[in-house]
Amino acid sequence: MLLAACAVGVSCRRAAPPAGGPAGEPRALGPEEGLELFPAVSPDGTRLAYAAERNGSLEVMIRAFAGGPARALTTDGKQNMQPAWSPDGRWIAFHSRDRSGIWVVAADGGAPRLLADFGSRPAWSPDGKRIAFQSARISDVAATSADAIAPSTIWTVPALGGPARPVTTAGEPKGGHGAPAWSPDGRRIYFVSSEPRLLFAEVWSVEPEGSGLRKVYTAARLYDPVVTPDGDALVVSGSAESGTWALLRVALDADGVAIGTPRPVTRPDTSVPRHPSLSRDGRLLVWSSISTDGHLLSLPLDRSSGLPAGPPVPLTTGAGRSSWPAISPDGREVAFGRILPGGSWDVVVDVPGKDRPVPVATGPSTDYLCDWFPDGRRLLVLSDREGRTFRFFAADPEGGSLTPLPIDAPDAGAPRLSPDGTRIAYHSKHGGITINVFTLDVASGRKEQLTFDREFVGFPCFSPDGRTLAVQVRRGDDVQIATLPSSGGTPRMVTSGPGLSWPFSFSPDGRRLAFAGYRDEAWNIYWVDLATRHEERLTGNGRIDVYLRYPSWSPAGDRIVFERAETRGTLWLVENPPVGAR
Repeated sequence: MLLAACAVGVSCRRAAPPAGGPAGEPRALGPEEGLELFPAVSPDGTRLAYAAERNGSLEVMIRAFAGGPARALTTDGKQNMQPAWSPDGRWIAFHSRDRSGIWVVAADGGAPRLLADFGSRPAWSPDGKRIAFQSARISDVAATSADAIAPSTIWTVPALGGPARPVTTAGEPKGGHGAPAWSPDGRRIYFVSSEPRLLFAEVWSVEPEGSGLRKVYTAARLYDPVVTPDGDALVVSGSAESGTWALLRVALDADGVAIGTPRPVTRPDTSVPRHPSLSRDGRLLVWSSISTDGHLLSLPLDRSSGLPAGPPVPLTTGAGRSSWPAISPDGREVAFGRILPGGSWDVVVDVPGKDRPVPVATGPSTDYLCDWFPDGRRLLVLSDREGRTFRFFAADPEGGSLTPLPIDAPDAGAPRLSPDGTRIAYHSKHGGITINVFTLDVASGRKEQLTFDREFVGFPCFSPDGRTLAVQVRRGDDVQIATLPSSGGTPRMVTSGPGLSWPFSFSPDGRRLAFAGYRDEAWNIYWVDLATRHEERLTGNGRIDVYLRYPSWSPAGDRIVFERAETRGTLWLVENPPVGAR
């Protein structure tokens, strides 16, 4: 799932179609508008399996490269995706988001059988005897969704059935382990290890029995590695030039470790190439070009009931993504993070009476909005503008000046400022294998760890009186909401049902908590009553390609501002791609 990519990941709008390298020009296989993801070329190179949206749900489809209509391999509406061909081409393994786990179905059709009751991203071993997969399931198909976050690990399961066994161990390496890919000789499994804030990712490899862990390659952002048929290189999705993305060829030495400088296989573009698949002979390369546009909406509320008093209205428009809204203490202005196609994260403020948002912190640095200071005259910003290390700044929305603060927290994830401006709550992996919640005293710089969970506790937000923190808590495949004293203590669970619950802000009286929730196959905005645990859904989204996030409750209680983002994915094919040894 994507707990942190949504907070700090780069999302982009579809730009011009990506251009090919010297070995050939790519062509689109799918519609210009729609959602087609996770392509997989059949072993004989004649067919393509992929996931496509049909009637609001993802289903596994098969089409022939020679032409003709696509055939639905699954039709049960259970968000089926990530197809993987068996080496003999007779079977397809896939992940079912709503039924959970890894399933196998005959490529010609039939009833799927459950292979593992958890996990996602199946990958067959070259001999067809085992399937590798990651333990975390998928909940998001946005352009820069992380392959996995901690504590996801790599597992294998016999292809004919039997108990699954772990290959990697949580924390070794740090990050979530995901997107496994076998070497052509079956001796190693490559996978991505992602940090929660996506400030860097690594490709590692390991022997199928769990020994011989080896770091392969590190970069700012990496997704979806595949090994070339000759075993001499990886093809991986990653950032290319500033604000752009490409499929990269990463050469490997005899030990399977990266050598030299990666080179683009596709020309850098503002859409994100994901899920590359190579034919067995290396002649065909298929991927999904994904873009996510996000805009802010303002939902009017009845102050007494907290229920919608009308439909949501657009607050931002145009290309790119607007995210992480923070309403000023007087309720007049909305600060938010913005990414334009090909650009970095900026901080801007929507001011009533002005035609366009006012820039506060802009690139080429990466600037993350945290919160307003209580005086309403400054914003807390996390930025790398003074080097590669992130540090805190106080930004003046009117003058645009940024003043560095004398506090150090380079590992701070999703920082939020207390209502009195004296403390910063954030999550970090400091001293552990997964993220937990810390606080930082703004005056002294003193840090204190508040939670010590082994699964995941993060994304804290303060109550209006500053005495309580709401946090995300992972329990298995589900993410719940808990509250705890901001001075430390035992988290108290607020939600308990299946799904994902991501808290972001309290109502002005502190009685309710607004959160983004994944329920009934879709993301929507909710609030939960902290005393009774009663939930109310405030929006009516039913689409997997749309997510709603970051509900910011106004100080007057009369509206919630949130992000609505929509993802599009188009399949692309290039023949004779430049991925072989050169």
